[in-house]
Amino acid sequence: MMSLNIATTGLNAGNPVNVKPRQTAIVPAEKQTTAKISSTPRQTMALSEDTLVQQALTRTQPTEKIDSEALNYHAPLVDYICNPEALTQKSLKTGVGIGTIFGIFGSGGVLAFMASRENANLEFMKTAGILFAGAVGGGLLGALTGWIIGKDKAENQEWVNKNMFQMMNLTSSNATIGQGNKALKHETGDSFTQRLSRRENRQRDELMIAAMM
Repeated sequence: MMSLNIATTGLNAGNPVNVKPRQTAIVPAEKQTTAKISSTPRQTMALSEDTLVQQALTRTQPTEKIDSEALNYHAPLVDYICNPEALTQKSLKTGVGIGTIFGIFGSGGVLAFMASRENANLEFMKTAGILFAGAVGGGLLGALTGWIIGKDKAENQEWVNKNMFQMMNLTSSNATIGQGNKALKHETGDSFTQRLSRRENRQRDELMIAAMM
């Protein structure tokens, strides 16, 4: 069984991971021809050498989305992993871009209004200044919004990564989430789907409470 020593937060490709090699039983030569393989043996290697997991920890988003109502039980555990920090950075960049665009359009509307009141005789410096102020203001507001959204996504992904690695400890990185879910249920009495459902319900309740305040 693979043992992964991974921190619960800040999961990324730089985390050192120790994997204990599994002992392989030696089958006598006279029995090798008649021995039956009951299951496919999984490869044992240091996680730092596991290309699939390392690639997953550099992704900006997971291949498979986590949704308790539409969970793909046939997808490998590694497909649900990505870099939480990359999620934050992507959300931040998106927020800045969208905010800047809206800021420019907003300042353009202000200029149009001013032009109608001043018979369209606006000075170049005043026009440029208003557009610049709108772009900067919109970009800053977008950055703040993106950071808040990205931070929430990163925290969720850290939680997902932690659970995926726990199930990998019990199976392998290439095991399906259905296999990992079953192994986790057998080991702890609490399946991943149950954890996910409770987390989604709690987050939904928190949003409802925040909306009423």
